[in-house]
Amino acid sequence: MNMEQRITISDIEKKEFSREKDGYARREVDCFLDAICDEMALMLDEMANLSNQLAAAQQQARQQVVAPVAKPAAPTAAADAEFREILEMAYRVKSETITAAQKQAEDIIANAQTEARAKLGNLEDEKNTLTAQVDELKLTAMDFREKLSAMLEQHQAVLDKTSELF
Repeated sequence: MNMEQRITISDIEKKEFSREKDGYARREVDCFLDAICDEMALMLDEMANLSNQLAAAQQQARQQVVAPVAKPAAPTAAADAEFREILEMAYRVKSETITAAQKQAEDIIANAQTEARAKLGNLEDEKNTLTAQVDELKLTAMDFREKLSAMLEQHQAVLDKTSELF
């Protein structure tokens, strides 16, 4: 293909690759070329759309007559007062918005702290309960060991007495 010629979607779709022993996977090449074709089609559509928009904008620009720009009137006292009133209103809205946001932030923090304290209290109670259970299990195990040791000593004594008989 000549380098001066542009590649078209049709060129990509019709392109055949020669097969080699360890060549590219045909399925992957086909999928990739299909993706390129799809992308080129989208780009061509977009270019056509943009060209149409440009032509319409140029046509519209040619049709418009540039009107002379009127010199802005000097500000009047009423306009100046209205501007000040709008500016004061903007400052007031800004201040109210900041105050409301700070209040909301404080409420969120207070709720989070209350929730955290409640969770910590619950965890502390659970820890105390588990510690008490562990202590109780230790006492039970110690008591069991003592009883088992006493029982083994009694059995040893019985065995000693029995062995004296024989």
